[in-house]
Amino acid sequence: MSNPALALTTMLEDPMEVSKQLERTWESFVVNGNLGDKVLRPVVRNSWERCSKYGISPRLLQAQKVLSEQELYQVRMQSEMVEVALPFMEVLGQIISGTNHVAVLCDARGRIVEMVGDAEVQYRAAMINFAVGTDWSEEKAGTNAIGTAIKHQGPIQVFSAEHYCQGWHPWTCSAAPIRDPINKEILGVLDLTGYRTSYQPHTLGIVVAQVSAIERQLHQNDLVRQQKLTNKYLDLSIKRTVDGVLAVDLRGRVTHINEQAAGQLGIDPIQVLGRTLEDFPGLRNAVLQTIQYGEPNRERESQVVESKLQRELQFIGKPVNEEGKLIGALVVLPTISPATGKIPGTGNAGSSTGNTKMYAGNTGNNTGNARIYAGNTGINAKGYTARYDFSALLGTNERFVRSVEIAKRAALTDATVLVQGDSGTGKELIAQAIHLASERAPGPFVALNCGALPKELVGSELFGYADGAFTGASKGGKPGKFELANGGTIFLDEIGEMPLEQQVNLLRVLQEKEVVRIGGRQTVPIDVRVIAATNKQLTEEVKKGNFRADLYYRLNVISIRLPTLRERREDIPLLVEYFLEQARKDFGRPGLHFVREAMQLLEDYHWPGNVRELRNVMERSVHMAWGDNITPECLPPELTEVLKVKDVGFTESELSLEIVEELDSCPGLTMVERVERDMLLKTVKDNGGNMTRAAAQLQMARSTLYRKLKKHGCI
Repeated sequence: MSNPALALTTMLEDPMEVSKQLERTWESFVVNGNLGDKVLRPVVRNSWERCSKYGISPRLLQAQKVLSEQELYQVRMQSEMVEVALPFMEVLGQIISGTNHVAVLCDARGRIVEMVGDAEVQYRAAMINFAVGTDWSEEKAGTNAIGTAIKHQGPIQVFSAEHYCQGWHPWTCSAAPIRDPINKEILGVLDLTGYRTSYQPHTLGIVVAQVSAIERQLHQNDLVRQQKLTNKYLDLSIKRTVDGVLAVDLRGRVTHINEQAAGQLGIDPIQVLGRTLEDFPGLRNAVLQTIQYGEPNRERESQVVESKLQRELQFIGKPVNEEGKLIGALVVLPTISPATGKIPGTGNAGSSTGNTKMYAGNTGNNTGNARIYAGNTGINAKGYTARYDFSALLGTNERFVRSVEIAKRAALTDATVLVQGDSGTGKELIAQAIHLASERAPGPFVALNCGALPKELVGSELFGYADGAFTGASKGGKPGKFELANGGTIFLDEIGEMPLEQQVNLLRVLQEKEVVRIGGRQTVPIDVRVIAATNKQLTEEVKKGNFRADLYYRLNVISIRLPTLRERREDIPLLVEYFLEQARKDFGRPGLHFVREAMQLLEDYHWPGNVRELRNVMERSVHMAWGDNITPECLPPELTEVLKVKDVGFTESELSLEIVEELDSCPGLTMVERVERDMLLKTVKDNGGNMTRAAAQLQMARSTLYRKLKKHGCI
């Protein structure tokens, strides 16, 4: 199957003969407006039609320079993408040396900001203004790899007279967009351009490989920033225990929010985590101003008016800098107004009260009284109340039903329980159900995510700390989660991520039924039932030395393993109907339903995020539906990829590890294609033939992995 992104579909085509055909097609179009010739690829044909509507002259010989030196400097300095891409540009410059090519880096609008490559090619390219500072968007320069890659939203190669403008006909160019690793928005474009007489199909592969490397580095940078911002947020949360606290990243998206902030804004936090504060324009603008104009690590106070809340918010914002680089901002919404001494939105001074309940994750019914959620801090909302009983565990799958039955029996005892399963399968849901069905139901249900806390804070969160235990410690000390769970249940999520140095302390607490606060001497007796959960194979972690064997045996008294959603596909229609019924009630749309094609996609999808992902897809689909019919167009792109995988003609089970291991050669590949093929096959082998995990590691859709393997003759 030919690659539609390539200008020449087979190696047998003569580039110069194709160029002559394209010239005739272009001339016919310019003179007669005729697009009937089948020489043009659909992607180029569509681009020409757009360019005609833009009013661009096909006889254009030079592009337009739009950036002054000062503007160019600002673009370079303000773009992390440019900073990350420059080292890769240098390497690319060395690779293409002597090949009659230049490499250019563009911003998201198609404006060239950097160029490397052969000096002679740069000189000739400058004659058409293919140079730093010029605009090569499709709207300004017609069909070309840079602008068309932005419009096409993917890699593209444009050859000879496929270019809409006559001035670019002597050239061939290959480009791919560089995307934000989080929201997938286009940040820029990387392009390789050379003479049409130097046409090589593998130049597009080189570009795509370099773009993938740039995106991986951007993702790594983002992860580092998130961790640093998390640490700052946790430090501030300890100091401002009664105030609302938020953390926002460089894009203004909320990464963490505590219960007090959610309460002041009157929101369900799941609706704002990972998003900008669009529903609160005053607060959003204050946050963005803090990020853009605030003095690093210095607080900025102001009053924010929010018409939705019908009152003012006291706002304290501080840009957070680490090693001279901005990583985000911290926001404090003081609980008690300095002017009145009262809690905003209430008539009482002092601490807030009310009927608040814990938000228990992304599965089940999210309706009810005010829900509070502490973002990625690892600490669930205070109130410590379980909400979901066994009636919330829906399913008829045999393995799932058996797991629920084991959980019901566990509720009749006080034994320690270990719940194992992938992320999103409902581990906390089943822990809450066990608690509510047990004799401890009147007591607290306290949850802690061991993997979301820096290892330095795990001990203080679990066991508490004494007065003066460390700098910044609250006066009088603070109880840990075990003390807060006294008489009830403590749920330790992601127990496999607990640092080794804290595992021995946890083991002691489980054996002795008492805790000692950090920095203290007094023992505190506790009566707590422990339910732990993990998505790791703890037996393997024990073998690797990452998890204590004695702690594993102490936790694994009653073991419950939850199947993934793809292992219980017969339950998908039941869960869909449940979430859909909730949406009908919540949004007053009793006629909502999935059309057959959309429902089929839900049943065919592999659901790596399990029930949590299904619920999120349901929420999106409801919002995307204009009427009562939820069609495939309402679903996220990753679900529609299922159709493309079917078109390839293989399922994951058909591509076994044994087949992969037999693929030691694929004839007829270029050097670049062989490198890509070997990388793909190695990743599949490393993941035991599991295509889903391999695709995730490669940061591509599973269907994309199938197509690449088929293109290289491997399946």
